[in-house]
Amino acid sequence: MDNQKPDEIDLLKIGYGLRIGLQGTMAWQIWGKNGGFNLEETADFYRVVTLLECPYSEIESILNEYAEKVGAENRFPIWKVVAAGLAFQSDQWASLALTWFPHLGKNEQAMLFDLLKEVAHSKWASQKSRQLANRYAIQMYAADNED
Repeated sequence: MDNQKPDEIDLLKIGYGLRIGLQGTMAWQIWGKNGGFNLEETADFYRVVTLLECPYSEIESILNEYAEKVGAENRFPIWKVVAAGLAFQSDQWASLALTWFPHLGKNEQAMLFDLLKEVAHSKWASQKSRQLANRYAIQMYAADNED
């Protein structure tokens, strides 16, 4: 983690006292009261799982506009927020992540296949979330095995 905070003006407010920004043009980071943290691995995205409380299209638009404005080399990996929501082992976050899932690209959805199976077979998820996760996993499996 690089502790040098970007200029406040270069950070995007996302609520709850958190801001997202870039270190250089490639490394996405989250900033809060306790400093900044790199957003790289899925587990790092637990810090921004609250984004799932907003409509996907709104968050995608805000993050893409920000990335373009600051000249980001890579767009914000929204699929990792969905992954964090599915992996959180909380029906609240899993159900919100499942509402974002259909908006992801096919390659991004494929990276979440194992997490969908985990939600589908979990004891902590609601029946609705388990069934939806299972439906998405079955659809992905069927699409991959078409002749």
